[in-house]
Amino acid sequence: MKKMMRVKSAGNLTDADDDDRILCYKKNMAPLPAIGHLNQAKVLYSTCVQPSSAVKKSSRFIPQHPERVLDAPDFKDDYYMNVIDWSSCGVVAVALSCTLYLWNADSGDIQVLFELDESNEMNLITSVKWSADGKFLAVGFKDGSLKLYDPQRPTPANGKLELRTMKPPMPSRNGVLGWRGAVVSAGYQSGQIIHHDVRVAKHITGIWEGHEREVVGLHWAPNQSKLATGSGDNTVRVWDHTRLGSNTSESLFVLDDHVGSVRAVQFCNYKTSLLATGGGMQCKAIKLWNVNNGELLKSIDTGAAVNGIIFNSEYKEMMSAHACGKLVIWKHPNYNEIAKLS
Repeated sequence: MKKMMRVKSAGNLTDADDDDRILCYKKNMAPLPAIGHLNQAKVLYSTCVQPSSAVKKSSRFIPQHPERVLDAPDFKDDYYMNVIDWSSCGVVAVALSCTLYLWNADSGDIQVLFELDESNEMNLITSVKWSADGKFLAVGFKDGSLKLYDPQRPTPANGKLELRTMKPPMPSRNGVLGWRGAVVSAGYQSGQIIHHDVRVAKHITGIWEGHEREVVGLHWAPNQSKLATGSGDNTVRVWDHTRLGSNTSESLFVLDDHVGSVRAVQFCNYKTSLLATGGGMQCKAIKLWNVNNGELLKSIDTGAAVNGIIFNSEYKEMMSAHACGKLVIWKHPNYNEIAKLS
């Protein structure tokens, strides 16, 4: 390299302009520039540390095929049951009739957490829900009982896997669950929402009534301030967390624009005032609501029963799952369809 270059004299250095070079290649000794090299200083490079929104948008890739397909024999295709949930630790809980399986998405390992006698119809698992930290699993049953599990706990000598069992005042199918801290909110066939504090012996802290038919959808807002519940009575109710420790029939809002039962209920995780609800076979619509005042913001006719809704904060999108087997992605803020998967 030294043989290829020369140094300017001291006199030349003192008289040099700001953009002059101190070291220069000798004549015909400079190596060829690297492929893609740009000589001009004032250029826009094709990559940057923090790409603009336009660059991010152009790089968005939506896969059209599933990454994994898991066998699920005896999976109950029942509109009134919620028997699959993905934990924050990457473990999927799946109930197949009276057996509860855990699938680790990272390792691919499958674990049978428990298997109950199928001859007893009350052993049918009707709902599952992980706690926010992914450590505990709440499992609901056809008789209304709610059991709490710690999958990481070694099996005790007595063989009893559940940490505790909690029952409602009257037997009633428990089809949907939601955690708020140490409290599990459960929706029942009776139309009640019962709150169970898993830490105390007298676990029922409050019973909320108002729905006239089974509660099939339930979701706590990300900031834990509100609970939304959907029902077979074609309504959605929004409840205030301050009533958690009491029995009440007074909700903040009754949203009654759907013309069918409402299973899909989801608060937005990037816009706190936004609630999305999806109607069943008779409705087929997604409704977007402002939960601060109960105002209907938008209604989307999807053409199919809406079984589930989830929001993606990274790309500000909403995904809906439908009874016909398709998934649809909608883009914020207008929530226009941008992709359909099947």
